[in-house]
Amino acid sequence: MNVEPGKDLNIPNSSRSWRRLKAVLTLCGVGLLIGMVIWVGPAALWGRLRAVDPSYFATAMVAIVAGTVLGAVNSYLICGASQVMGFIEYLRAFWVAWAVGLAMPGQVGDMLTLTQVLRSRGIPLSQSVARTGVDKVMSLVCTLLIASQLFRLGDALVLRSLSVGAIVLLLGIVVSVAMSLWALHRIRRWGFTNRWIIGAIATAAEVARIVLDRPRLLLWNLGLSLVKIGLTGISYWLVLRGLSDHVPPLTNVTIAAVSSGLVAYLPLSANGIGTVEVAGTGVFGEVGVEPAVVLSMYVLLRLANFLLAWLPAAFLLPDLLRHRRT
Repeated sequence: MNVEPGKDLNIPNSSRSWRRLKAVLTLCGVGLLIGMVIWVGPAALWGRLRAVDPSYFATAMVAIVAGTVLGAVNSYLICGASQVMGFIEYLRAFWVAWAVGLAMPGQVGDMLTLTQVLRSRGIPLSQSVARTGVDKVMSLVCTLLIASQLFRLGDALVLRSLSVGAIVLLLGIVVSVAMSLWALHRIRRWGFTNRWIIGAIATAAEVARIVLDRPRLLLWNLGLSLVKIGLTGISYWLVLRGLSDHVPPLTNVTIAAVSSGLVAYLPLSANGIGTVEVAGTGVFGEVGVEPAVVLSMYVLLRLANFLLAWLPAAFLLPDLLRHRRT
């Protein structure tokens, strides 16, 4: 077989390079987490973990499951998945997507999985990308709205700066989306034949249709996303309550937890491991939570999320892959 040098082999080579980079970044994140454990002290960390109140931890897991189901409902509505599948079937796919997202850098693993599932059920790629993308952007918008309230946690300059930064990012997202849609709408008139450009234009057209023609759907998505964030805050507060008697108010815990989680949007390590803990230690420290307690909280929550996501996904994934092959 004759292969033109530098052509067909570029794709697999770049794919392998990207996988290696992700592995290296995740290893760096794990190393960062190990460094934090050494800094806090393994004995102090183990003492906190061993003394956690199991009733609070179990209730936090219930809150995590409730938030995941609510997220599935929100995604099911915005993606229009009812056209091709029932909610229970979609919930199974969403659960697998959640598990995949925990193992990939950034916040794209779940989106890519759902896009493939919707595409395999007959929904056009441009529509599935647009709708899952809108859901992801709305979640980011809600997270930035919460992060803009960091100044409420204290008078520290870093908190006020981060609040301003969240507002700037929020405005930047709105402007960027609007300009991108406008630019792609203009490009549409030029009659391009490249399939990637055509796909991007079709995706932009679908996003514009959702924003302009279905604003009520966006409002529902915004509201459900905020409720899901509230459940996330409750899970953090419950774990903290199980670790310590001195816990900040639920509102402050939610702001600190959600704001620290923004780091996970950067493709630095799988689900932000290590980087989120560093950010969380700093932010929760501003509301008086000890580093050993914060790190223990993240360890328990990561364990809970991993078990809750991957134990069911291990049984659901083979069926999902089988459906994709048919």
